[in-house]
Amino acid sequence: MKISKSKKALVGGVLNPFITSYLITLFTLNATLSLSICLSVFTFNCYAQGGVAINTTGSAADNSAMLDVQSDTSSSSTSQGILIPRMRTANRPVSPTEGLQIYNTTTHCFEFFANGVWQTITCSCINAPAAAGNISGSATVCPGQIAVLYSVPVIARATSYTWTYSGSGAVIVGSTNSVIVYFSGSATSGNLTVMGTNACGNGTVSADYAIAVNSTAPTITEQPANPAAVCLGTGTASFTVTATGGLTYQWQEYISTWNNVANAGVYSNVTTATLTITNPPLSMNGYKYRCVVNGTCTSTISDGLATLTINTAPEITSQPTSPATVCNGTGTPSFTVSASGAGLTYQWQEYTSSWSNVSNGGVYSGATSATLTITNPTSGMNGYKYKCIVSGTCSPSATSDGSATLSVNPTPTVNNTPLSQTICSGANTSLVTLTSDIGGTTFDWTASETSGILGFTSSGSGTIPVQTISTTATTTGTVTYSITPTANSCSGTAVNYVTTVNPLPNVIATPSSQTILGNSSTGISLSSGVSGATYVWAVSQSGAAGATAGSGNSITQTLTNSNIAAGTVTYTVTATASGCSGSTTNVVITVNSSLLGSGSDGAVVISSTKNMNTDIIASGRTCADAINYSVTGLTSNTATLSTTPNAGCLSAGDEVILINLQGTSTNNINVGNLEALRIQSISGAVITFASNKTKYYGDGASDDLNIGTATTNQRVMLQRIPNYTNVTINSGITLTANPWDGTKGGLLYLKANGTITNNGTINMNSNGYAGGTAGLGHSTTAGGGESFCGTNAGKGGTYFSAGTAGTCGGGGGGGANRSSNTFGGGSGSSTGGAGGGGGCVFSDCDYETAGAGGGGGYGTAGFGGGGSGTGNNGGTNTSGTGGSSSYSGCYDYGGGGGGGGSYGNTSLSSIYFGSGGAGSGGSHDAESGAIGGKGGGIIFIAANSFSNSGNVNSNGANGASTAASGAGAGGGAGGSIYITNNTVSLGSNIITTTGGSGGSNSYTGGAGGNGRIAVYYHTSISGTTNPSAYTLQIP
Repeated sequence: MKISKSKKALVGGVLNPFITSYLITLFTLNATLSLSICLSVFTFNCYAQGGVAINTTGSAADNSAMLDVQSDTSSSSTSQGILIPRMRTANRPVSPTEGLQIYNTTTHCFEFFANGVWQTITCSCINAPAAAGNISGSATVCPGQIAVLYSVPVIARATSYTWTYSGSGAVIVGSTNSVIVYFSGSATSGNLTVMGTNACGNGTVSADYAIAVNSTAPTITEQPANPAAVCLGTGTASFTVTATGGLTYQWQEYISTWNNVANAGVYSNVTTATLTITNPPLSMNGYKYRCVVNGTCTSTISDGLATLTINTAPEITSQPTSPATVCNGTGTPSFTVSASGAGLTYQWQEYTSSWSNVSNGGVYSGATSATLTITNPTSGMNGYKYKCIVSGTCSPSATSDGSATLSVNPTPTVNNTPLSQTICSGANTSLVTLTSDIGGTTFDWTASETSGILGFTSSGSGTIPVQTISTTATTTGTVTYSITPTANSCSGTAVNYVTTVNPLPNVIATPSSQTILGNSSTGISLSSGVSGATYVWAVSQSGAAGATAGSGNSITQTLTNSNIAAGTVTYTVTATASGCSGSTTNVVITVNSSLLGSGSDGAVVISSTKNMNTDIIASGRTCADAINYSVTGLTSNTATLSTTPNAGCLSAGDEVILINLQGTSTNNINVGNLEALRIQSISGAVITFASNKTKYYGDGASDDLNIGTATTNQRVMLQRIPNYTNVTINSGITLTANPWDGTKGGLLYLKANGTITNNGTINMNSNGYAGGTAGLGHSTTAGGGESFCGTNAGKGGTYFSAGTAGTCGGGGGGGANRSSNTFGGGSGSSTGGAGGGGGCVFSDCDYETAGAGGGGGYGTAGFGGGGSGTGNNGGTNTSGTGGSSSYSGCYDYGGGGGGGGSYGNTSLSSIYFGSGGAGSGGSHDAESGAIGGKGGGIIFIAANSFSNSGNVNSNGANGASTAASGAGAGGGAGGSIYITNNTVSLGSNIITTTGGSGGSNSYTGGAGGNGRIAVYYHTSISGTTNPSAYTLQIP
């Protein structure tokens, strides 16, 4: 229906603004006829009560009305309501619009169209059921009677039936026209009625049907029970029922149906409360029995559960068979017997040498059951036989045939001994041939490894092959082969064969290389990533010495390098652990020349005159750079000083020189010995060296005895050697050191590992041995000069005596002739050294002259002093003798002193001061002679490069002159200069060790001999010295 808005509508002649005319299009439900009309042509039939009928006539709603609304039926004889389209089933549209609702006049049901089908909402009621007819059934029942059937003819239009019983104790089952009724034992009489029902309501109830419950039915108070089982062919079984209200009994048996039994055959007492069955056959086994108990009203029947059981004697129905073969200690073989009979029991027996019962326990279980189970039998049980004795309720027992046999194969084992081997990483294993105690055994194996193991075969069978196995780990690794032997399909217990792989130890040298100074100790710690490693090393060395092959966890050796260029020592170290040696490692030690030092004192520029023994030159020092001390005792690695060093003067790591500066006339073999050492520690006045000294400094050639500060001791000095990097001595500046004071001094040691540039003066002139004393008048002798062997040189003669021959040094001058007293000149010593003293005279005359002193010797001999008898010149290692005096009238003339001899060697392997010149004699009462000149000191210069444009001097001093009639003293000998450098520029004769000249007057003193100069170089040398130097190019 389509409604279109048109105009306002009039209701009851009044314009209703709330009603709007619509164009309504009505569609017939069969979708074949449509009608479009204007709402304004419809007549509204309005009732006072508000009812409205919408139709084509304006009349009250009729069957053609589409809408009939009435709110109050009291004002109209017709009740109207909302009407929906009405049609028969045959006229329903097949596929109308979804949701269309109609009333079906054929079925009298409301329907709507949904999901493509017409669906019923509800149906109208047409008629109630018809009246019930007469009930038929048993009018008389007994108490307890069950399933009594009652029925009524079918009631028209009834959809169900309602039955009612007025008595008690009855249960009606069913809701159709036929029901059954269960009457209890206490049921009472009553009337049974029924009526039909449907959606329109209930129909008319039937007439009462009277039911009389007449009497009490028999009651079974005890059901028959199962009798005891009987054995086949013997015994009597009986069934008894206990009941009340019963009159008669009838026993029945059940085979396929229930049937009465009669007194015959095995049966008796079939109509009594107890049925007896005598010697029943086996075929009756399992028969069931019940009793029908009849009473006055009805009968009752027992439950029919009682059963006859007939037992038979045991009988073996299936013999035990031999189980499958098992392996030793594995499996669960079992033996099973099957038997018939009642109340069966079982006892298994085993046969070894006789039959005996088996009991549960150990490997056995089920020993008294139909199945005997043997769990994990051993190979010792192989061949055991088993049988079972079956007993039952009925005799006799039955026994199996005893042929069932247990078969157990033995377990193979691996017999190899030992089950291991050990190799070094990277080596081949040995072939492992596996054996067993059982022939035909095969072997399967799998391998597992610890971390880092490589090169093994992971699995295989048969022998374990040769393999090259290595490990990357630092700990011992293993390859474990799990070997399983198999024989006769039985696998033995897996055993492990272990190959131990020891790692090859590496060498960790800390440090891996090292640079040290000569005469220093190595400090190489050896370790390995492999624990327990030991170490050995071989040695090769070039330009260095002191290394030796050895073993241990560290390499601590003192290496030397007496060359200028650096040397090397290579230690080839091999580590061994658990019998395995790893690859070698080379540890290279660079050994710098001990001559050049460490440079620890830094660079210095000397711009003012400095004394190395007393001045602080290097930055950071609190004590003189080259402080020195007298030594009072020595061991192989210690020195005891005469005084305890002040703080900061000496320190651990300092380099020092140890030198014997003077001996005695009888013990002087070690004078000139020297060596450089490093301090390890200081305790009071005791200095401990980092390495043992290599030379001796005592009285004997191989001892350190009699060291001290007295003239009777060996005078040994310890002096710090500054280790500079570079040294510059400015022009006009002098660098010196203390002179020899009788116990120490006289040594200047300049060392740098860089360059020493001398633009000034390095001066050790006159710092050596002292000159001889002057004679005083005619009665005091003039002294000879000091030398390496002491102060006991030859002395000059006096007016009263001849000169004496020195035990070490030149001979003294001769004495004067006085009248008939004539004293010959003193004789010289054969030992080289200082010059002898000049002679002395006394006379009443006005003119006399004493003898002059001889010159000291060292590198060259000293010259004899002048006199009435000239002193003789010294020779090689021999002093000259003094000259003889003479007498001429009243004039007395003293003889001259002899010159000192030469000593030492040109290479300066032993080094000395220059000897002192002799003093001259006194004369003419108290006139004094002159003092002899001092010898030159010692200079060491060691550097990578030495550039000299200044002066380097260690000259002897001139002898002094006298006045009046005296004579001059002898000159001191030149000292020692030792230069060792990579490159050397000497300059031109500005490096000198010349002897001093003799003093002059009436007689001239003898000149001192020249000292010694040695120059060692590696790369180049230029320049000249005075005297000429010993030069040597060294590695």
